Amino acid sequence: MLRGDDREKEWYLFSPRKRISSGGTRADRTTPYGHWKATSGDRPIKHNGEVVGYRNTLVYIKRKSPASTAKKTDWIMHEYRLKDLPSWSTQQKQ
Repeated sequence: MLRGDDREKEWYLFSPRKRISSGGTRADRTTPYGHWKATSGDRPIKHNGEVVGYRNTLVYIKRKSPASTAKKTDWIMHEYRLKDLPSWSTQQKQ
């Protein structure tokens, strides 16, 4: 975890992306007291005209228990991920 701008209360976190199921594509963004909900689809990040990654904006939805009413919070997270590497790129390193 890296501390960002104190005035903006920013933090930078790096973590592996968990999946809901082992073969699935959907990310698991649940916590003991809520979940992160995507508010936009993946937006491409380009370098020299080529897509190198994606950005997604999420908001935190709070729940005290699974039966309680969900409440949107003011917490916002910007998720960044790299584009998948082509299969040949891993073969070259072996």
